[in-house]
Amino acid sequence: LLGEEHLPEDFTRDVKSFRQESASLRMNLALYELPEFSALPGAEGAHHQASITMIESADHLNAAFHSAKRGEPADPPIIEAIIPSVLDPTLTDAPGHHVMSLLCKYMPYDLSGGRSWDNEKDRITERIFSYVERFIPRLREITAGHQCLTPLDLERMLGMTRGDICHGRLEPDQLFNMRPHPDAAQYATPVKGLYLCGSGAHPGGGVTGAPGHNAARRILKDA
Repeated sequence: LLGEEHLPEDFTRDVKSFRQESASLRMNLALYELPEFSALPGAEGAHHQASITMIESADHLNAAFHSAKRGEPADPPIIEAIIPSVLDPTLTDAPGHHVMSLLCKYMPYDLSGGRSWDNEKDRITERIFSYVERFIPRLREITAGHQCLTPLDLERMLGMTRGDICHGRLEPDQLFNMRPHPDAAQYATPVKGLYLCGSGAHPGGGVTGAPGHNAARRILKDA
Protein backbone atom coordinates (compact mmCIF):
# COMPACT_ATOMS: atom_id res chain seq x y z
CA LEU A 1 0.00 0.00 0.00
CA LEU A 2 2.95 2.31 0.63
CA GLY A 3 5.48 2.79 -2.14
CA GLU A 4 9.14 2.19 -1.34
CA GLU A 5 9.95 5.70 -2.54
CA HIS A 6 8.33 7.06 0.63
CA LEU A 7 10.64 5.12 2.96
CA PRO A 8 14.36 5.23 3.78
CA GLU A 9 16.34 2.72 1.73
CA ASP A 10 17.80 0.92 4.74
CA PHE A 11 14.35 0.64 6.34
CA THR A 12 12.91 -0.92 3.18
CA ARG A 13 15.82 -3.36 2.93
CA ASP A 14 15.42 -4.50 6.53
CA VAL A 15 11.64 -4.87 6.30
CA LYS A 16 12.03 -7.15 3.29
CA SER A 17 13.99 -9.56 5.50
CA PHE A 18 11.20 -9.68 8.12
CA ARG A 19 10.16 -13.33 8.14
CA GLN A 20 6.52 -14.21 7.60
CA GLU A 21 5.39 -17.82 7.61
CA SER A 22 2.32 -19.77 8.59
CA ALA A 23 1.33 -23.34 9.13
CA SER A 24 -2.31 -22.65 9.91
CA LEU A 25 -5.59 -23.36 8.18
CA ARG A 26 -8.95 -21.99 9.28
CA MET A 27 -12.21 -23.90 8.90
CA ASN A 28 -15.49 -22.18 9.75
CA LEU A 29 -18.70 -24.14 10.31
CA ALA A 30 -22.35 -23.11 10.43
CA LEU A 31 -24.20 -25.54 12.71
CA TYR A 32 -27.88 -26.36 13.16
CA GLU A 33 -27.34 -26.99 16.85
CA LEU A 34 -24.75 -26.90 19.61
CA PRO A 35 -22.21 -29.71 19.09
CA GLU A 36 -22.12 -32.51 21.63
CA PHE A 37 -18.71 -33.82 22.61
CA SER A 38 -18.28 -37.53 23.28
CA ALA A 39 -16.09 -36.76 26.29
CA LEU A 40 -18.76 -34.54 27.90
CA PRO A 41 -22.16 -35.55 26.54
CA GLY A 42 -25.30 -33.70 27.47
CA ALA A 43 -26.46 -30.11 27.61
CA GLU A 44 -24.48 -26.92 27.18
CA GLY A 45 -21.48 -26.75 29.48
CA ALA A 46 -18.56 -24.53 30.34
CA HIS A 47 -16.45 -26.28 27.72
CA HIS A 48 -18.63 -24.82 24.97
CA GLN A 49 -17.48 -21.35 26.05
CA ALA A 50 -13.80 -22.25 26.06
CA SER A 51 -11.05 -22.85 23.56
CA ILE A 52 -10.96 -26.59 22.91
CA THR A 53 -7.74 -28.27 21.80
CA MET A 54 -8.02 -31.56 19.94
CA ILE A 55 -4.73 -33.40 20.32
CA GLU A 56 -4.07 -37.01 21.21
CA SER A 57 -0.61 -37.00 22.76
CA ALA A 58 2.83 -35.42 22.81
CA ASP A 59 3.83 -37.89 20.11
CA HIS A 60 0.94 -36.64 17.96
CA LEU A 61 2.21 -33.07 18.36
CA ASN A 62 5.77 -34.08 17.49
CA ALA A 63 4.65 -35.99 14.41
CA ALA A 64 2.55 -33.04 13.22
CA PHE A 65 5.54 -30.71 13.56
CA HIS A 66 7.81 -32.96 11.51
CA SER A 67 5.11 -33.48 8.87
CA ALA A 68 4.83 -29.73 8.37
CA LYS A 69 8.63 -29.44 8.07
CA ARG A 70 8.45 -31.90 5.17
CA GLY A 71 5.71 -29.91 3.47
CA GLU A 72 2.99 -32.37 4.47
CA PRO A 73 -0.21 -31.28 6.27
CA ALA A 74 -0.45 -32.90 9.68
CA ASP A 75 -2.43 -36.14 9.66
CA PRO A 76 -4.26 -36.13 11.94
CA PRO A 77 -4.22 -32.36 12.40
CA ILE A 78 -3.80 -30.39 15.62
CA ILE A 79 -6.97 -28.35 16.13
CA GLU A 80 -8.10 -25.51 18.37
CA ALA A 81 -11.88 -25.02 18.29
CA ILE A 82 -14.11 -22.23 19.53
CA ILE A 83 -17.89 -21.74 19.42
CA PRO A 84 -18.28 -17.95 19.75
CA SER A 85 -22.05 -18.01 19.22
CA VAL A 86 -22.46 -19.53 22.70
CA LEU A 87 -21.45 -16.15 24.11
CA ASP A 88 -22.84 -14.03 21.26
CA PRO A 89 -26.06 -15.46 19.75
CA THR A 90 -26.23 -12.56 17.25
CA LEU A 91 -23.57 -14.36 15.21
CA THR A 92 -26.22 -16.78 13.89
CA ASP A 93 -29.40 -16.34 11.88
CA ALA A 94 -31.76 -18.49 13.96
CA PRO A 95 -32.27 -19.50 17.60
CA GLY A 96 -30.32 -22.62 18.50
CA HIS A 97 -27.96 -22.35 15.56
CA HIS A 98 -24.24 -21.90 16.16
CA VAL A 99 -20.96 -21.10 14.45
CA MET A 100 -17.76 -22.97 15.13
CA SER A 101 -14.24 -22.09 14.08
CA LEU A 102 -11.42 -24.61 13.79
CA LEU A 103 -7.81 -23.43 13.76
CA CYS A 104 -5.92 -26.32 12.20
CA LYS A 105 -2.19 -26.21 12.84
CA TYR A 106 0.87 -27.63 11.09
CA MET A 107 -0.57 -26.94 7.64
CA PRO A 108 2.46 -25.61 5.72
CA TYR A 109 2.15 -22.89 3.09
CA ASP A 110 4.54 -24.71 0.75
CA LEU A 111 3.38 -28.26 0.05
CA SER A 112 5.83 -30.98 -0.94
CA GLY A 113 6.13 -31.93 -4.58
CA GLY A 114 4.96 -28.51 -5.76
CA ARG A 115 1.33 -29.31 -4.97
CA SER A 116 -1.20 -26.49 -4.82
CA TRP A 117 -3.53 -25.86 -1.90
CA ASP A 118 -6.27 -25.25 -4.44
CA ASN A 119 -6.04 -28.91 -5.42
CA GLU A 120 -5.60 -30.21 -1.87
CA LYS A 121 -8.39 -28.27 -0.14
CA ASP A 122 -11.18 -30.85 -0.55
CA ARG A 123 -9.00 -33.71 0.65
CA ILE A 124 -7.82 -31.77 3.71
CA THR A 125 -11.39 -30.69 4.49
CA GLU A 126 -12.48 -34.32 4.54
CA ARG A 127 -9.51 -35.18 6.77
CA ILE A 128 -10.48 -32.46 9.24
CA PHE A 129 -14.12 -33.54 9.38
CA SER A 130 -13.11 -37.16 9.97
CA TYR A 131 -10.74 -36.24 12.77
CA VAL A 132 -13.08 -33.85 14.58
CA GLU A 133 -15.82 -36.47 14.46
CA ARG A 134 -13.74 -38.53 16.88
CA PHE A 135 -14.67 -35.83 19.41
CA ILE A 136 -18.01 -34.65 17.95
CA PRO A 137 -19.57 -37.77 16.40
CA ARG A 138 -22.52 -35.98 14.73
CA LEU A 139 -20.54 -33.08 13.33
CA ARG A 140 -21.35 -33.58 9.65
CA GLU A 141 -24.99 -34.26 10.47
CA ILE A 142 -25.42 -30.89 12.21
CA THR A 143 -23.31 -28.87 9.75
CA ALA A 144 -25.32 -26.52 7.54
CA GLY A 145 -22.27 -25.23 5.69
CA HIS A 146 -18.53 -24.86 5.95
CA GLN A 147 -15.68 -22.69 4.71
CA CYS A 148 -12.09 -23.89 4.48
CA LEU A 149 -9.42 -21.20 4.34
CA THR A 150 -6.00 -22.61 3.49
CA PRO A 151 -2.78 -20.63 4.07
CA LEU A 152 -3.02 -19.61 0.41
CA ASP A 153 -6.62 -18.43 0.87
CA LEU A 154 -5.62 -16.37 3.90
CA GLU A 155 -2.97 -14.68 1.79
CA ARG A 156 -5.32 -13.98 -1.09
CA MET A 157 -8.34 -12.84 0.92
CA LEU A 158 -6.76 -11.02 3.84
CA GLY A 159 -3.35 -9.98 2.57
CA MET A 160 -1.55 -12.13 5.13
CA THR A 161 1.80 -12.90 3.51
CA ARG A 162 2.23 -16.67 3.27
CA GLY A 163 -0.94 -16.99 5.34
CA ASP A 164 0.80 -15.68 8.45
CA ILE A 165 -1.97 -15.01 10.97
CA CYS A 166 0.54 -13.34 13.32
CA HIS A 167 1.79 -10.92 10.62
CA GLY A 168 5.36 -12.06 11.21
CA ARG A 169 7.00 -15.00 12.91
CA LEU A 170 7.11 -14.81 16.70
CA GLU A 171 10.81 -15.46 17.17
CA PRO A 172 13.32 -13.73 19.49
CA ASP A 173 14.83 -11.49 16.81
CA GLN A 174 11.37 -10.34 15.70
CA LEU A 175 9.95 -9.40 19.10
CA PHE A 176 10.00 -6.37 21.42
CA ASN A 177 12.03 -3.49 19.94
CA MET A 178 12.65 -5.52 16.76
CA ARG A 179 8.97 -5.86 15.83
CA PRO A 180 8.70 -5.18 13.01
CA HIS A 181 11.76 -2.90 12.89
CA PRO A 182 13.70 -0.78 15.40
CA ASP A 183 12.51 2.38 13.61
CA ALA A 184 8.86 1.33 13.90
CA ALA A 185 8.86 -0.58 17.19
CA GLN A 186 7.02 2.24 19.00
CA TYR A 187 4.12 2.08 16.49
CA ALA A 188 5.13 5.26 14.61
CA THR A 189 6.73 4.70 11.19
CA PRO A 190 9.20 6.85 9.23
CA VAL A 191 6.14 8.30 7.45
CA LYS A 192 4.55 11.10 9.48
CA GLY A 193 1.03 10.21 10.59
CA LEU A 194 1.33 6.52 9.69
CA TYR A 195 1.16 4.11 12.62
CA LEU A 196 1.20 0.32 12.98
CA CYS A 197 -1.49 -1.30 15.10
CA GLY A 198 -1.75 -4.93 13.97
CA SER A 199 -0.12 -8.20 14.92
CA GLY A 200 3.04 -7.18 13.10
CA ALA A 201 3.65 -4.67 15.91
CA HIS A 202 4.63 -5.36 19.53
CA PRO A 203 3.64 -7.61 21.29
CA GLY A 204 2.57 -9.63 18.26
CA GLY A 205 -0.29 -11.96 17.39
CA GLY A 206 -2.74 -13.75 19.62
CA VAL A 207 -5.85 -11.52 19.37
CA THR A 208 -4.94 -9.58 22.50
CA GLY A 209 -5.84 -6.11 21.24
CA ALA A 210 -2.58 -4.91 22.78
CA PRO A 211 -0.97 -3.59 19.56
CA GLY A 212 -4.02 -1.44 18.82
CA HIS A 213 -4.26 -0.22 22.41
CA ASN A 214 -0.59 0.74 22.48
CA ALA A 215 -0.74 2.38 19.06
CA ALA A 216 -3.71 4.50 20.15
CA ARG A 217 -1.77 5.70 23.18
CA ARG A 218 1.18 6.61 20.94
CA ILE A 219 -1.10 8.53 18.57
CA LEU A 220 -2.58 10.49 21.48
CA LYS A 221 0.92 11.22 22.74
CA ASP A 222 1.98 12.56 19.34
CA ALA A 223 -1.20 14.60 18.82
